[in-house]
Amino acid sequence: MLLLVAWLPSALSSTYPVSEIPDPLKENAHAVVRHSYRKVEQLDVDRFRVKESMAITLLNKKAAGFGQIVFPYDKLTEKLLSYEAQVYDAAGRMVRKVKTKEWTFSDYSGDGINSSASQSVDVRQSRYPYTVVYQYEKEISVSWTMRAWYPMPGENIAVQEAIMEWIAPNASTFSYQATNLDLEPIQSQNAGYARTWKWHLKDQVAFEREIYAPPARELLPCVRFAPTRIRMGGLTGELNDWAGFGDFYYRLNQDRGVLPAALKAKVHEITDGLGSELEKIQALYRYMQDNTRYVSVQLGIGGWQSFDPTYVYEEGFGDCKALTNYMQSMLKEIGITGYPALVSAGERPTSINPAFVVNSFNHVILCVPMPQDTLWLECTSSYSPVDFLGDFTEDRFVLLCAPDGGKLIRTPTALPEQHQYHTRGDLYLQPDGHGNFQVQETLTGNFQSRMGPLMDQADEDRKKWIKNHLDLPGYDLNKYEIVKQEGDWPSYQVKIDLLAKNCAKPSGSRLFFTPNQLSRRSRVPKSITDRQQAIQLHDAYEIIDTLSIHLPPGYSIEAIKEDKVSHESIFGRYESQVKRVGPTQLQYTRYLRMEKLKLPPSYYEEYRAFIKSVVKADKNQVVLSNKS
Repeated sequence: MLLLVAWLPSALSSTYPVSEIPDPLKENAHAVVRHSYRKVEQLDVDRFRVKESMAITLLNKKAAGFGQIVFPYDKLTEKLLSYEAQVYDAAGRMVRKVKTKEWTFSDYSGDGINSSASQSVDVRQSRYPYTVVYQYEKEISVSWTMRAWYPMPGENIAVQEAIMEWIAPNASTFSYQATNLDLEPIQSQNAGYARTWKWHLKDQVAFEREIYAPPARELLPCVRFAPTRIRMGGLTGELNDWAGFGDFYYRLNQDRGVLPAALKAKVHEITDGLGSELEKIQALYRYMQDNTRYVSVQLGIGGWQSFDPTYVYEEGFGDCKALTNYMQSMLKEIGITGYPALVSAGERPTSINPAFVVNSFNHVILCVPMPQDTLWLECTSSYSPVDFLGDFTEDRFVLLCAPDGGKLIRTPTALPEQHQYHTRGDLYLQPDGHGNFQVQETLTGNFQSRMGPLMDQADEDRKKWIKNHLDLPGYDLNKYEIVKQEGDWPSYQVKIDLLAKNCAKPSGSRLFFTPNQLSRRSRVPKSITDRQQAIQLHDAYEIIDTLSIHLPPGYSIEAIKEDKVSHESIFGRYESQVKRVGPTQLQYTRYLRMEKLKLPPSYYEEYRAFIKSVVKADKNQVVLSNKS
């Protein structure tokens, strides 16, 4: 039976007819937050009570996801006290009140071992608009991470009213940072000890992210909260600066690096005959990759405290913390020092503000300072070589955790030439417009980073990958081969033999043919008259094509533009050319370099112009004719 606790202000105190939404809030909106309220009360260093309610009107099916209500929680550190939900039609009439038996309890671990659980219910309706109303209350017994307040929960969502309250003994127990929100909290104090900080946002029109803008979470109004003191596993820490943050993590994992005797002997067996430190690091890294696998372990304090090397050695698996600690401990045995580095991992990471100390991290990697350089090890990967981070962790702030505290540093950024897609091949055209392709592709850097897992998959999965990355209207695959290339920088070689359909267009005695068959760019970003948001390009890379084109028997070149096409801007460089190399053969070359950039919105039209020139050049045609 649910324990329903009455508390105000509550989203359940109104019926929210759609007629009460001001017209300006409906513009560009898929949903409107009618009323939201969150209250966080700090009861102790590591004890909080959270109450939250929401009433949101779904205007169309693009907002259907809000009809799936999920209350997630951690069974070891959180207790869900109460929860309820209702649905109202456009006129404000209740059409559904969720009963206790309708909630679904999920106890899941995904691909790992954790204590995650949830209560959920699906209240989606077929007729729009309608309003979903819910509220819940829970207690939290850990303060390492406090959820940020996003009064506008996403793009194309307007806000009629949103309230956030934080209640604490005094301002020294937490810190906060507002972004994209010109709103100071109202402070008050009750008759007892508690002080309240209250943010009240009203009548915010829907936000729409522009193409090539930063991630929405960096553009939406937000207030982040961070405790200045933490307690976990019997340890307390002061989080007033990054040094204190790193010190707490280091102490939490201190003395957890003792190697079992068998592993200690193995480490020396592997490394004692090697000369340089780099060779030893590479050898131990390969040993770890060959003998362990990644499994997420998120059980209470285990979400932040590593399992020791004995656990990993005996079980053959660990999470990012355990595997990083495992590698760090093996290196320590041979006199090489490494430090865990906390990072926000992913292709679109959470931005870290050096001036605001908050836990935005979700991953741990290993940093190994060397006399000439610094090495980075992704200890959860079974395929990456030493010092390859890729788009998962490169070019961002990380927190290095050492005995003398934490230090915020930045991971290196790979240059475009380190992320190459290089294709060489032959195309034998046929009079019917089909053609036999024989190509060899070399993938490096981020292009190859997904190839390792692909090699372990079934033949059908590898064929699907080939289909997805070939820009051809249709083909029959004759054979293929994927080979890993050894070397300091990772690469894979893909050899493909296929019959391409309709790569040229017959018309009478002529064939109309576009030489760029492999990496054509076909879309120009839409024009934006008054762009407001920065332009952000996340990927740096080079694409290099060299294609020899063999004409069908009896055909000759009727029309061709052999001049080199070249365009250059701050965003990159493009070159292409098709030229005769004999009476029955052409050679097409193309080079595209793109830079990783974040620039003011005024640069958007320059970016459009550059891409437009690439698209135009990629469409250049050759006309072949049969005079016989």
